[in-house]
Amino acid sequence: MKIILDNLVFAWQKMGGISIFWENIIQMVLQRFDPEQVRIYEWPRARTNYVRRNLVIPPSVLCVLNECFWKVKRYLNLDIETPSSAPFLFHSSYYRVCTHPRAINIITIHDFTYEKYVTGLKRWVHQYTKRRALLKADALVCVSESTRKDLLHYMPEINSEKVSVIHNGVADTYRILSEEEMGSMEPLPPHFLLFVGNRAPYKQFSFAVQVAERLKLPLLVVGAPLSAAELSSVTSVEVIQRKFPSDAELCYYYNRATALLYPSEYEGFGIPVIEAQRCGCPVLAQAVSSIPEVIGTNYPLLLRTLQLDTACQLIQRLIDDTTFREDVSRQGLDNSLRFSWSKMQEEYFQFYTKMWEKHCL
Repeated sequence: MKIILDNLVFAWQKMGGISIFWENIIQMVLQRFDPEQVRIYEWPRARTNYVRRNLVIPPSVLCVLNECFWKVKRYLNLDIETPSSAPFLFHSSYYRVCTHPRAINIITIHDFTYEKYVTGLKRWVHQYTKRRALLKADALVCVSESTRKDLLHYMPEINSEKVSVIHNGVADTYRILSEEEMGSMEPLPPHFLLFVGNRAPYKQFSFAVQVAERLKLPLLVVGAPLSAAELSSVTSVEVIQRKFPSDAELCYYYNRATALLYPSEYEGFGIPVIEAQRCGCPVLAQAVSSIPEVIGTNYPLLLRTLQLDTACQLIQRLIDDTTFREDVSRQGLDNSLRFSWSKMQEEYFQFYTKMWEKHCL
């Protein structure tokens, strides 16, 4: 079986859930398939991605693309030559396909954020590129049932029989730490709230700030540095900023936090939810899109709507009621065990095998 992977996402994303997902796809392919039958295409600028910097890819499988006009090329399908006319699986990390006539194109669909929240030229370009790739692909994989429903809503012409669902996972790095392990790490306030990820308007960072302000708790923010406008809006809250920490550091923050605030209006999956749960950290989230599917049934901190009073009461109860906090942590941990990157990798291995047998045998 010959496999070609496309590291497109590393060229334009510094860090994010898709980068982490793609890292695990690469690791699976390098571990489970003959390296002589694997090729991975990327632009030199891929090395600016935080995940890619720490990812070891044998030079023998790398094919470095000319990145002249890469900002235009990223929207074009990949045109490559292969030394033989044999078929091959082509899996891109984002929305493009391979134009080679023997390519069996696979695309993973992560979300429909652009369709829901972006306007103007950026939305048009994204939708055009995405639609062109999805219609051309031989098989589509969604990261959640929620994303699958979104796909069939926004693109009803897609044949549902070529759509599968394979959930994302969580790294083994994320676990409950002992007091001894945490004692040797960075000192943090006894109680603080945690916000992880980008802060686009639909992520409802402003709601997290309101909760921290009402409860007079510090807010530890993981991700890109706060902008001047954001800093001016959080003057009444003690903000602790951490720019793209390592997995081990983020695991520590989850272990120490009173709760992860994840009030997002929309997610394709929501990796921080299960990272936090795996560390025993309670997660306050909104019951929208993929979150109920990921966070688990009857989760006590899942809000039907974002109500500040209700959110603050639940967080305060986590602080005051040890039994309640332990129950929430245990329920979250049990739920998180449904997901792992090794499980996802095995499901993709089986999926690749099925696609090869369907198209090549």
